Amino acid sequence: MTERLWKLLLKIKNEIHRRKNDEYDFLWTDMEDVYFEDIPTTLPQDGFALLFHPKKIHSLGTFPLLSVSNNGFTSFVSGRMKDSILRKLQLYLPLCVASKLKQEEQKPLIISHFAQSLDGHIAAPNGHSQWIGNDENLIHAHRLRALCDGVIIGNNTLKNDKPRLSVRLVEGSNPTRIVIGDHLYCTSSLLSSQGKNFRIVSCPTKISEQEGIEFITVPRKENTIPTDDILSELYKKGIRSVLIEGGSNTTSRFIREKNIDMVQLHIAPLLLGKGIPNYIGNEAITKIDDGLHFEQFLFHPVGDAMMFTGYL
Repeated sequence: MTERLWKLLLKIKNEIHRRKNDEYDFLWTDMEDVYFEDIPTTLPQDGFALLFHPKKIHSLGTFPLLSVSNNGFTSFVSGRMKDSILRKLQLYLPLCVASKLKQEEQKPLIISHFAQSLDGHIAAPNGHSQWIGNDENLIHAHRLRALCDGVIIGNNTLKNDKPRLSVRLVEGSNPTRIVIGDHLYCTSSLLSSQGKNFRIVSCPTKISEQEGIEFITVPRKENTIPTDDILSELYKKGIRSVLIEGGSNTTSRFIREKNIDMVQLHIAPLLLGKGIPNYIGNEAITKIDDGLHFEQFLFHPVGDAMMFTGYL
């Protein structure tokens, strides 16, 4: 990722956030700035156009034309573009334009990212998992944080890993950290970095308020806090994109309740033999047809590993 392209992605995200509910069908860029007015007849050699309604414009000659669907899948429509640039745009553009994609649903765009071994383990038998992913994947995770408005974890992840959830490896702003669960474990790791912190709780009267943390009450239904209600409350707080880093239990809840748009799986060239298996979905099936199927998917090399991105 070049510094120029990363700065452009941050600018796209900021400009779309700034425009909020403005009506527009596309944006285009010369790789330096972002424009929402009519695409000029004379186009720069660099840059690309991104369409939210592909039928409106069919071709711009050799100028690259991309489209993005509501679940974040970015497809190449026409023109000419370096494959290396296209791959980066497919990885990150959905998060930049999340505000535009989810306007009608009034919910954030949700992406889950995690790493596993070739034999499907997310940690050793004792829970050790640092680091199954390589250095490039760690940088990628920080880019996802920088482009997302919020990062969700569960109480177990907070208790066991004590994450900072910062973007210290890349340029950008820290996301809002969001912890789901009523038990108030130590949050000093989150408070060590700048940015907002939310706690999603079902009964705030049982928990003492803590400086630097905003509590959001979401009542339980059938002994669980519904992810639909969580996302609705986060949208009201201005959260338009969320990265789930909270482990298999938290991710599985969002998948079971059909509230994940994109799943990114970093597959490391590593065999653990025994370990904690990746039980994403958390439900036993008896027929292959009942498994989790993806509408579209892409594979990207990340250092010495492979990244699978599937769209639901």
